[in-house]
Amino acid sequence: MKNLIVKTLAFIIFSAFIYSCNNNAEWKANAFRTKNGWGYSISKSGKIYIKQSSIPAVSEIKSFKSEEDALKVAHLVAEKIAKNVPPTITENELKLLNINIR
Repeated sequence: MKNLIVKTLAFIIFSAFIYSCNNNAEWKANAFRTKNGWGYSISKSGKIYIKQSSIPAVSEIKSFKSEEDALKVAHLVAEKIAKNVPPTITENELKLLNINIR
């Protein structure tokens, strides 16, 4: 009986370790070409969770003018997700990042 308890506890600890290793995968930000500019995607462990082909927080549907602009916003979104903060972007954040929205 004692042996069974030890094996069960070892299995639980091992399972928790494996789960925590998989859960610590980093969020990755990538830029991609769109028809009229650039967009970004946010992925983790090879699975895309966000694919944004237009500039968020802007009333018009526009792509980013440059890959660099798309990646600036993508990195901010990935950082927010990693901190368990809603990944919304405001117009003020776009201004702070010097994103060209015109």
